[in-house]
Amino acid sequence: MTEEEYDSYADAAAAAQIFYANYALNMVEAGIYIFMAIYGLYTFLETPKHLQKGRRKYIAISCLITAMKTLSASLNVAVFLDSLFETNIRDFVPNIRGYYHYWKQRVSDFTWVIDTNVGNAPARFTDATLSPQFTIGG
Repeated sequence: MTEEEYDSYADAAAAAQIFYANYALNMVEAGIYIFMAIYGLYTFLETPKHLQKGRRKYIAISCLITAMKTLSASLNVAVFLDSLFETNIRDFVPNIRGYYHYWKQRVSDFTWVIDTNVGNAPARFTDATLSPQFTIGG
């Protein structure tokens, strides 16, 4: 093995390790979301009926965010493993670039956008920005 071949192999192995670490953390994050959704649903069901009135939409949003996060993380791992198993390690980096146009990656990106917008919508569209205490010079 020449030094150039060794360098390309080392670069590809490092890239694969970085992708693996990123997607492993995505799966851990999805697991945390699943735990929080199940715990939130459990506490909601244990709450007396007269106190459950305004919480249904938050439980539904939590389940939607969890589903989107889990789907996105799972599809990212599937794209990574498809690319890794269909090529040798030297061709991994050019091969993974081709998978960015793959349907699994497109669906994963779409679910990430939905997850981000649904999760941030309450912070963006609250009336706190319109209240008099936040106006300048008032």
